[in-house]
Amino acid sequence: MKKPQAPGLSDSTLSALWRKVVLYVGRNTCVICGGGGELQAHHVIHRRYKILRWDFRNGVPVHAGCHETANMQGVYAAYPVWQDYLMERSRWLYKQYVTERGMSEADWRHDVKADLLGELGGKE
Repeated sequence: MKKPQAPGLSDSTLSALWRKVVLYVGRNTCVICGGGGELQAHHVIHRRYKILRWDFRNGVPVHAGCHETANMQGVYAAYPVWQDYLMERSRWLYKQYVTERGMSEADWRHDVKADLLGELGGKE
């Protein structure tokens, strides 16, 4: 049984905030076709890598129709400055990361949320 998360730190809350930041950083523009409108947030490196799941640098805005293209061709080119960062982080194991830093799950989630809010100027 999953333990309940602290208020504001649930998977769904962090995912919604991550999406908001990804679209904001990406200027609400699809990285595949360059259009705006209804966009989704696409994980560059699969979300199963928990350490990158809610890292805004691991997301790009795409239209629903462009999402499959993003899956097939990859989208590192959208933000080349983050490519090395993402590749390095994808090698980190979540449990090792938090253990080495003496963090709890709640501490890590709090840091993730603070990082996301920092990109929005502190506004949720």
